[in-house]
Amino acid sequence: MLLFVILTMSVVMRTQTIYPSYLSKKASISLEVDSLRRETPSLEDLSESFKTNLVDEIIPHWYGTQWSFEGHTNTPQKGEIACGYFVSTSLKHLGLNINRYLLAQQNPLNEAKTLALGGEVFTINYDGHLDLKEQIVAQLTDGLYFIGFDHFHVGFMLIENCEVFIIHSNFMGDNGVEKEELESSAVISMCSKVYLVNLDKNRNLLQAWINGEEVVVKKGK
Repeated sequence: MLLFVILTMSVVMRTQTIYPSYLSKKASISLEVDSLRRETPSLEDLSESFKTNLVDEIIPHWYGTQWSFEGHTNTPQKGEIACGYFVSTSLKHLGLNINRYLLAQQNPLNEAKTLALGGEVFTINYDGHLDLKEQIVAQLTDGLYFIGFDHFHVGFMLIENCEVFIIHSNFMGDNGVEKEELESSAVISMCSKVYLVNLDKNRNLLQAWINGEEVVVKKGK
């Protein structure tokens, strides 16, 4: 009982420390987006801002937040979050005008089509970790992607100098939200197909982001 109380207090204190910082970060990103809107930035500037703010400023606050199938917390380190809600909530907190509930409730292919905004959805059929990585590195450039696994799991994928990382709310193990090398991800071996959409170089998505345009969720079975 004493151990439970100590652990609970530790989680509460951690949340109280992280959350004000998170709110401050979100406010800072909002100001940056306003500035970008006024400046008519290049695609390269928009791309860098989108990726840096999501990968380095928003997502790290979520690391360690626990996974559950029904989890939909809006606060990092407090409550639980399912894979779809991790993706939709991160994008929402970055400033994307999207219904985080509707997006999270779609299957991976519909989520991919929503975020593609008319752009390409890459479908890769693969046989094991090595085959998937080889195909990804051969077909795609460095950057940030949405990744959907068959019909049951979603997250972000980051390619950097031929290294591939998965960032997701992991239902395997106890880590919850984490960043892991593709070769280490147990989820990869559970399916044979992924859907991929580039996020940080998708002109339509970036314009929707800085202009506050609604990203309409594509619904389907």
